[in-house]
Amino acid sequence: MWGDVDQVTYQRFLDEAHVYWRGHLAPAHGDQLVVADGSHRDPRALIRVLTLANAVRRLHPARLVLIGPAPADGAEADAAPLAALAAAYAVDEVVDLAGRTDRQVTALAARAAGAAAPPVEVHGLTPYVDTGYRRRGGGPLTPLRRTAPEYQLAALRARARAAVYDEILAAGRPVALVAVDPTDDHAGLAVRAARRAHVPVLTVVPRGGLRAYCLFPGHGDPAVPYAEALQPLVGEFFGRHVWSRRAELAEAADRTVWRVGRGLDRPVGRRPDAVELADPAARRQVRAHVAARYGLRPDRPTVVVAHRPVTEAPTGIADEVADWYARTAQYAHELPAANWLLLDHPAQDDRTGSVAALAAYHSDAGHLRFLPGGTLSRNALLSLADLAVVLHGRLPATLAGYGLPVLAAGRGPWGDCGFTTAVADPAGYADQLADGVTALTAGHPPVRGGQVARARLWRWLTEAGADVASGLVPHWDLWPAEHLLRAMTVHLRQVEPDGEPVFAAVARMFAQRQPMLTRLDLAAPGQSRRAAAPAVPHTRAPDPGPVAGTAHRAGAAAVAE
Repeated sequence: MWGDVDQVTYQRFLDEAHVYWRGHLAPAHGDQLVVADGSHRDPRALIRVLTLANAVRRLHPARLVLIGPAPADGAEADAAPLAALAAAYAVDEVVDLAGRTDRQVTALAARAAGAAAPPVEVHGLTPYVDTGYRRRGGGPLTPLRRTAPEYQLAALRARARAAVYDEILAAGRPVALVAVDPTDDHAGLAVRAARRAHVPVLTVVPRGGLRAYCLFPGHGDPAVPYAEALQPLVGEFFGRHVWSRRAELAEAADRTVWRVGRGLDRPVGRRPDAVELADPAARRQVRAHVAARYGLRPDRPTVVVAHRPVTEAPTGIADEVADWYARTAQYAHELPAANWLLLDHPAQDDRTGSVAALAAYHSDAGHLRFLPGGTLSRNALLSLADLAVVLHGRLPATLAGYGLPVLAAGRGPWGDCGFTTAVADPAGYADQLADGVTALTAGHPPVRGGQVARARLWRWLTEAGADVASGLVPHWDLWPAEHLLRAMTVHLRQVEPDGEPVFAAVARMFAQRQPMLTRLDLAAPGQSRRAAAPAVPHTRAPDPGPVAGTAHRAGAAAVAE
């Protein structure tokens, strides 16, 4: 779990964590319990899950039940690395998920003996089985792969695992479930079970400080996927507490965009820039240079299509991420009035070769280019692109914040925040792409009103307003493990819990039933104003302004409009 970390350093951390949590948690009330999912392999994610679970326990004293790691189907599970960490964080029980799943599989097989087993669709588990199977197989699902014995085994084990989660939640009065990934056939099934049992579900975002979303009972239909239920709630929260205070937050939003532009907190795989482009003329020069490098015409509009890992759960109009990408490439092939730049994801996990095969299939199209993820710097991307087509992820807010129109074919927490144009109807997807190219060719980029302002405010919300900074959960980038453990050891030993930001944020989330954890009480008058600071200190370069091909002025004036 921790790699080759020094064992003395690790033991000191465990000792301090044990003293801290045992001294700051009250005994459980009755049969209340908090359930935490321990299936994520990264210890930074586990630290976030356990810290958030213990923060909930300070509100609702309860036993903490940690669901142990689940193996890949057919493999052996090893829960030993989790035991010491669980003890340090005052976990009351570690569930042997592998063993209980095996027993459930045996019981299901016995009941099905002599009779046809019901299809997995009957149980509503197909999306979770599919996502787990994609990740283990390293590629998209095909009809042939769905008929494979390995897929049938994965479906059977998912049914068994879902039954185990139901049993765990039925063993007491659960007050919360804390997990990381709500989509796969491990944590995703736990999230599904908790929502069906009307239990609050908190999902941790594995980056930044402590970031988390939450669905409380009554937040959407439990049968609706987690992301789909979350999107309108976050949109409403954004409109009520952030967009309504855009004048107060203008400078803070500009500062966030400046940091992102300088490569501070840049997404994985996007190359940093050595210089800033301060005027449109410089951007036109970069545009001509990049277009020439890839054999594109700089006088034509350029549409950038941002791919996602093909092993991810599809959202929106996509049945498979790979199918969406292939369909988009086909539509692009038929629209030669624009340049099309199809960017693979920098963390692509495609062991089937589907992305390479797609690029080879369209190699005869002179207006299409397929590039690996991380190929373009920010300056190159923003200078060349006139329209972005995305599925989900963090890129939409970055591009929209620089004035690029963004067409979103999938869902994300930002989906109802007003800075992207959604593809609501799969049948109309091709027409929307064609309309976008037509508008660009006519010199009228389809930028939404207030898009720049909304996108920049969303970046402020995710990078600051909804990112809880605490020594209990050091920033994700504090790595390698020994550095992280030393920092946490000092905090656990030296800092008292009075006024602890994590505890205050979780208490606020539960009191106000917020869909996301916040650093500030955005519902309180004046909180956002106190959070704002000068956007660009006098020693820093000014905002370079809008990207080439757009007419929006990005900056504090745009945010305050």
